Amino acid sequence: MYLKYLSIKDKDNNPIQHVEFKKGINIIKGEKSNNTSNTKTNSLGKTTLLRCVDFCLAGKWSSFVFDKELKDTKNNTVFNFLKETLPSFELVLADTLENKVTKTLKITRSLTINQKAKKETSFFSTNNFINGELVSEAIFEEKIKKMLFDFQGDKPSLRQLTPKFIRTSDHQISNIIKYLHPSTSSFEYELLHLFLFDFPKMDIIHERTNIEHTIGSKSQEFKYLNNTLSTGKREINDVKKIELLELKSKYDSFQISKEYDHENDALNKIQEKINKTKAHINELLLDKDVWEKRLAEMLSKSNSIDTQTIEYIYKEAQIYNIDIHKKFEETVIFHQKMIENEVEFIKKSVSKSKEAINSLELEHAKLAEEYSVLLNQLAKTGSLTEYTNLGHQINELTKEIAETESLISQREKTSEELASLKQQFNNLTIKIEDILEKMRIKITIFNRYFSEYSKILTDDSYYIVVNKDKLQHFTLIPSCERNDSNIGDGSKQSVIIAFDLAYVSFANDHTINLTRPHFFTQDKIEIIDVNILDRLINLINRVDCQFIFPIISDKLDGIPDFDDSNIILTLSEDNKFFNIEKYNSAKKGLISKSIIDLAL
Repeated sequence: MYLKYLSIKDKDNNPIQHVEFKKGINIIKGEKSNNTSNTKTNSLGKTTLLRCVDFCLAGKWSSFVFDKELKDTKNNTVFNFLKETLPSFELVLADTLENKVTKTLKITRSLTINQKAKKETSFFSTNNFINGELVSEAIFEEKIKKMLFDFQGDKPSLRQLTPKFIRTSDHQISNIIKYLHPSTSSFEYELLHLFLFDFPKMDIIHERTNIEHTIGSKSQEFKYLNNTLSTGKREINDVKKIELLELKSKYDSFQISKEYDHENDALNKIQEKINKTKAHINELLLDKDVWEKRLAEMLSKSNSIDTQTIEYIYKEAQIYNIDIHKKFEETVIFHQKMIENEVEFIKKSVSKSKEAINSLELEHAKLAEEYSVLLNQLAKTGSLTEYTNLGHQINELTKEIAETESLISQREKTSEELASLKQQFNNLTIKIEDILEKMRIKITIFNRYFSEYSKILTDDSYYIVVNKDKLQHFTLIPSCERNDSNIGDGSKQSVIIAFDLAYVSFANDHTINLTRPHFFTQDKIEIIDVNILDRLINLINRVDCQFIFPIISDKLDGIPDFDDSNIILTLSEDNKFFNIEKYNSAKKGLISKSIIDLAL
């Protein structure tokens, strides 16, 4: 889809800004002030149009107010303007810009004051509309993703996809394919890149990841059981079983006065029940210990990730020009989704084990009381001490044997489960490898465009390489034919533009034909040499796309035969993006006129 227009109005439906987009080059020109003391264009709002588009695609309103390059310095003028006007942003997209009936997508987001806000970054809330229908945040993103990418899965998310097409932050405009927050996991990038290059079986990737995670959990469980079962434990247990049989034989043949035969039989039966109950309790306690240890590891892992991410974000905030709060939430949500089901399952298992243990312990206490009563009745016999000692030895030995047997059984079960999971993982890996081989053909088509466009803009051919680890995890690596790593900022910008442009051509290729945005943006174009800009403009005109970027007028003046029709918006000291000064003046004029009218 193409960008058709962006319209911004205040809460009273008065116009604030309106921009019409066109095919090809779309330039936001910033003119320097005639005042020689002020030759900068930073405050004109050249990048604001890009931020507006990003905001309409489920971005954050805070990008208008908080400057990442200045350590989140707050622009009070813009903040107060938004607070007063509560503007609505309307972005219309269409599947063609030709003058004919077409499929369109109208996105509207209006700001409202969040009465429950506890910090400035959440001062505003948004009302989200799709084609005039008010929808929730989740439905809003889902519908946009469906229209722009023909995709309805959870991952990659809309906000992981859009920075590829709307590059505004320093990190986004200086990284070719790893344009998300530095804490983004390799798994998230794998899903993102596989989707971008039309991997047809995304569900297989999700399934393999889930199995891989389960293998990790089971491996930890097996390691714990293995460490608990020291070397020779099974052999020692076999010796104990023989010893137990001997003790039971001696116990059964022990002579007690006939008058106590009845009590002795009852005692033996109670003892048997006690032994079974205790063995069952021991098994449940072992299960509970294993579950609790795993739960502690999962919770510790979750907290560790949280702390590390926060620490990293705040350390790198000056370097990476990104929305820290948003990316942190995405990181936490991703990891929580990976472990929350397992944590909940473990908690329920622990709870069930505790309930069963409590019930058995009550039964055990009751049996112990009965045993004690009968034992007192047998206390009159002189042989009772020896008899009782035999019973104690049998009980202790039975307990030790049961605990070891339970551990052995658990280890064998876990080992079998691990083997089955690894087999499933290997089967899926083989399937993925087969599909990746077919996918290489698509990447070859992309590289044909990428190498051509990068050659035009940088005099070097660039391409992306598919890298796979031993587990067949997929990674894309940009590479240069000359393998020259000493690339300057201007050249790198050109390579990124070539990449984004190549992707549009790739998606439009008749052998591929993907549903993808036909537009992309870039900031900081000023660092590109004017001769390269001339090449770029000529190249863009060959491709069915929209390239939107801000630039200062001085750069345009150096381009031979530059076509002014490519300028969609001109900004200056007297005509800034939001026109706050003009808006306020006009509003004061209306108020004054109303007062005069009333007086008359």
